Amino acid sequence: MQEFTGLQYVKIDIANQFGLDKELWDDRIAWVDDNEAKLEEYATKADNEILYRKAVYALRDAQAGKPSGFIMGLDATASGPQMLAVLTGCLKTAARVNLINTGKREDLYLSMAICMGLGITRDIIKNPLMVTFYNSKAEPKKVFGDDTPEYIQFMETLTEELPGAMLGMQTINNFWNPEVPAQVWVQLDGMVCHVNVKTQCKTVVEVEEIGSSFTYIWDELGASSYGISIPANLIQSFDALVVREMKRRCNYNPELANMYLNAINYELGSRANLLVNVPLEPEMICMNQLEELPLRDISGLTTFDLNRMGARLSKMLSRPPFPLITVHDEFKAHPNNMNLVRYHYKEIMAEIAESPAFTRVLGSMQECGSFEKLSYDLPALIRESEYALS
Repeated sequence: MQEFTGLQYVKIDIANQFGLDKELWDDRIAWVDDNEAKLEEYATKADNEILYRKAVYALRDAQAGKPSGFIMGLDATASGPQMLAVLTGCLKTAARVNLINTGKREDLYLSMAICMGLGITRDIIKNPLMVTFYNSKAEPKKVFGDDTPEYIQFMETLTEELPGAMLGMQTINNFWNPEVPAQVWVQLDGMVCHVNVKTQCKTVVEVEEIGSSFTYIWDELGASSYGISIPANLIQSFDALVVREMKRRCNYNPELANMYLNAINYELGSRANLLVNVPLEPEMICMNQLEELPLRDISGLTTFDLNRMGARLSKMLSRPPFPLITVHDEFKAHPNNMNLVRYHYKEIMAEIAESPAFTRVLGSMQECGSFEKLSYDLPALIRESEYALS
């Protein structure tokens, strides 16, 4: 992973707000350097003028040696397909959404427009592609028509170019339970997700006094034989897991982390000669598991899990804590901390990829077998990726 100074990250933010967020890191920095004397003149041409001006002010403060409380953000590139790639182990989908380093900053919407052909532009394909991964069929048909050659080509393109994302959607849809009034599942860190099932009802109300009528529409809670809400809600619950885990790892308590690390090392020392069984898909270690685990209960953990917890704490303690602000899939921090933001995001995504996350969460909804991933090579590739946040 390329690392940058705080000043370079300010330049990256200037370029991002101008509209160059699809370019390579070095090209963004070079654009600011080439136009440094006239950055203020370009403000009215920026995609986001207010945030562009803010970043330019921060650059001028830094150049003048003034300390700054400036914060900047980097976004996940297509967070829904990113998460579906991670859960299914799909290398092809992962490469399209910057979880694998392809040597460039991938633009999912542009690449899918090119693959689809038919003169479709990025602007045309963006919304139907995005809402497809919210399980919408109606919105794409509004753009391409119902069963038209364009719609058929759109769906075939997604199936061919994003196979893991489409497989993940189909798998989640198969878990709709028609007999319950709420769909419930448990996330990897213990968060319980409860989504009421709503059925839209309507009736025509006749108003005899004025010789007219109107249609009254309302939602009723209760079991339904059909529903499309699970994929969006389940994937966004994984997005929320990433947000919670980012906050735990970026803004941790060093004193508490050291206390647990010492206790783990002491316990491991007493088990020095024990054999360790290493599973193919180790469970993800979420940091709230340590916070909620009494020290006296550490002896009840397996040697494998203790080793992993100790390694996780050691890695975390090797990097200083810092404040983090999150807005869905955007992560904001001081520019001096953005290398750490990118590192932690990739590490969390890699850990989800190497765990049986899909099996665990789907299995909390109803009994299921083990989900067989398309590849087990993705975690290492995520850790070497460059533009997962961009």
